[in-house]
Amino acid sequence: MRRYPAHLYTLLVSTLAIVLAAALSLTVSTQQAQAATVTVQAESYAAQSGVAWEATGDTGGGQNAAFLANGDWMRYDNVDLGAAGRLTVSARIASAVGSGTVEFRTGSLTGPLLAVIPVSPTGGWQTWATQATDVTTHPTGSQTVFAVLRSTAAGDFVNINWFSFVGAGDSPRPDGSPSTRPSGTPSWRSSVR
Repeated sequence: MRRYPAHLYTLLVSTLAIVLAAALSLTVSTQQAQAATVTVQAESYAAQSGVAWEATGDTGGGQNAAFLANGDWMRYDNVDLGAAGRLTVSARIASAVGSGTVEFRTGSLTGPLLAVIPVSPTGGWQTWATQATDVTTHPTGSQTVFAVLRSTAAGDFVNINWFSFVGAGDSPRPDGSPSTRPSGTPSWRSSVR
């Protein structure tokens, strides 16, 4: 084994200490936090109870979550709600009978209430309308979001194509869906399960 002079070991250790200190130092960014802009396809849930799929007649085609009744639910993991501030929560719904709500909750089925979207008749099971509500306080960053269906009527009362979260400063398209999605946000594409 080859031996090096002591001053080279001292230099090597000092250099390594400086590099490690630089790598471990906290870099503070002055960049402003981005608002959330996320559209979630209803059929792209991670777990559910009482949900079926059907082909949608809505713009863009694909599938929608269908035959939804009181107590049914869908869970979505890693939904980015962005930074603190106003958040517009929208849902693309269709209903022949109405009379209920879609509750968006964080963390669990009974977790904190994020938003409530009222459901009223839209003219048919494939006649789509976008309903929205604004919330001023909400959890930030990546969350598990539950869509929980509530109705006092018996039987199915709503279909859902998608829902979205648009933070302050973002602008939705005329159909209510967000116009952009930040990089790194999941695409929430549906797949056959």
